[in-house]
Amino acid sequence: MWSPTASEAGDDDPRNYFSLPDAVEIDGLRIEFREVWAEADFIKVKAKFTNDSNDYIFFHKQEAEFDGDFGKKKAHDGKKKKPVVLAPKKSKSHTWKVSGEDGFLVEGFELALAGFYRVGTDGESVEASDFQLPASRNDFEAGPFKCKLTKKVYQETKETRADFSCKYVGDAIGWIDSASLGAAIPDGTEFANDEKNAGKKMLKPGDSSGFAAVFHIEYKVTDMQFTSMQIKWRNTFAESKVEALDVEEVEFEFDAALTKEKAE
Repeated sequence: MWSPTASEAGDDDPRNYFSLPDAVEIDGLRIEFREVWAEADFIKVKAKFTNDSNDYIFFHKQEAEFDGDFGKKKAHDGKKKKPVVLAPKKSKSHTWKVSGEDGFLVEGFELALAGFYRVGTDGESVEASDFQLPASRNDFEAGPFKCKLTKKVYQETKETRADFSCKYVGDAIGWIDSASLGAAIPDGTEFANDEKNAGKKMLKPGDSSGFAAVFHIEYKVTDMQFTSMQIKWRNTFAESKVEALDVEEVEFEFDAALTKEKAE
C-alpha cells in the first residue's frame, strides 16, 4: 500500500488521508464524517453532529478513544472542557483530535465514539415551598436547587417584582421554567408571572441562573403595595436524568488515492 514520505508530500509534514465511513445513527443522533487525516504527531477527525430527537444531547469529546499502532489514547489534551450541547433538531460541527510526539502517521485506526448522553426536556418536577412577599427570608432550597433573592423586592401598587438566582447542585441536569410560577393573594386568586423574558433554562451541575417573578394586578382587585402574596412555584423546578448513548466504534482506512491527490 502506497504511503507518502516527506519528500513525496513535498514538505516536512506528510499526511495520510482516510476514506469516510458511513454516517452513524442511533436514537435520533446522526454523526457524519467530513474529513479525516493523520500527521506524525496527531490525528484529526472532523464530523457534523445532528440531533433529530426532541431531547438534548450532550457530547464530551474527551471521552472518545483512538486505537491504532500507537496504542489506545483518549481524545483529551489534559484541559477540563465543558460538554458540547446539541439542542433538539439542531446540528453542530466539531473535531476529535489525538496527539503526541510521534507515531500517528498510520494507515488505519479505530475510534470509539464514547461520550454521548441524552437528557429529556421534561424531567421530574421538584417541589418547593411557597415564597412569601413581602419577603420574610432571602433564600430557600428546592431539592437540588439553592436559591436566593438578588435584589430588594419591589412591591408597589402597579407592579411587584422579585429577582432570584438559583444554583443547581445536583449531579444530573436541572431545569428552571420561570413561566410556570405564579402568585396568590389572600383570597386565593392566582396570577401568572408577567415577566416578558420568562422561560425555560437548562442548568448543568454547578450552573446558576437568574430569573424574575413579575406581577401586575389591577388596583380594584388588590393594592399589591399593602397585600401579602405567595409565590407558587408549581413546575418551575425540575430535574432530568442523564442517559448514556451506546455508540459504536468506527474504523478508518487509509485512502491512497485521496492522499496522493492532496499531496499534489
